[in-house]
Amino acid sequence: MTAGADQIKVATWNLAWLANDPISSMDLVKDCQKQDEAKVDFDKRTPEGCRKGSPYRMAGAYAGLAHHVKWLDFDIIGMQEVQSADAAKLILGDRPIASGDPKSMVAPGTYKVVVNPDGGWQKVGLAVKTALLAPGQDLIAEPFTEIGVPVKRDHRSALDVKVPLKTGTLRVLVVHLKSACHRVPLDAASDDCQQLSAQAPILQNWIRQRQEEGKPFLVLGDFNRVLASSAQHEQCGTGVVCTKVSLRASLDGNAVDQLPILIPTADAKHVPECGFKGDLNLIDHILLGGGAEAAYIANSVRSHAYIDKDGKPITKDKVRHLSDHCPVSIGVNL
Repeated sequence: MTAGADQIKVATWNLAWLANDPISSMDLVKDCQKQDEAKVDFDKRTPEGCRKGSPYRMAGAYAGLAHHVKWLDFDIIGMQEVQSADAAKLILGDRPIASGDPKSMVAPGTYKVVVNPDGGWQKVGLAVKTALLAPGQDLIAEPFTEIGVPVKRDHRSALDVKVPLKTGTLRVLVVHLKSACHRVPLDAASDDCQQLSAQAPILQNWIRQRQEEGKPFLVLGDFNRVLASSAQHEQCGTGVVCTKVSLRASLDGNAVDQLPILIPTADAKHVPECGFKGDLNLIDHILLGGGAEAAYIANSVRSHAYIDKDGKPITKDKVRHLSDHCPVSIGVNL
């Protein structure tokens, strides 16, 4: 990056099945929930708004998310589990919501947004504040479909985005890796871990290519993996090929807190309201390399609890209509 860098907030945010449109009534929400509890196949659910996982949101929930977008004031947002760009634009100010106060939402045009056209229903996307972009430039995005091939359900593709900041181009990969292998070695017998294990070398190769280019890059998203240095499942015993058991070893062979790659979220903790099933370790991560690691602001990792209208944190058992993930951010000088 060039001189004149700005302090900006970079975030990853899993928005939990954010659909293109709100559900119109509470009766319909309840009907969707019944079909979900009965495990009816998505393509057999009616109406179309029920063909997803929970939460099933009405307009008020979208307004709540839009309020958080303005309050959190992130500059770059890696999003997971959005149906399309239309869904993201509802909370980013570019589509009207039939609920809430527009003054509590960002103005139209605040963000440029791209969402992966590939990768099943749970797509990933990136939003960047328009004011940060070089004049006349736009986001250039390409699906990174290879990383979704090992995943049996949804084939969740990543999104590879070139972000033309005023200070130089930043490469950003937004990922949503396979779930249900949070705290066991990658070589565990479970089908979920086998799928995540197959994704690891694909991601490792992308990171190596970016390192060889020597240009700043980020990888951010829902890694569905605790990467803490103390995590037993990430330890490599004598005679063990480390990348066979540890995802962290594929991401950064020098450990998460040493150059040339940083994963500052690895050893950070959630605020209590955001613990994943009671676990305060993060599974949503941000990785910096190619020179971007030098821009990281020390000790800037934050886990952001959802708040009510009085500014008080909402406990996680009462926040399901917003998301089952709290956004995680870092500060960088880019």
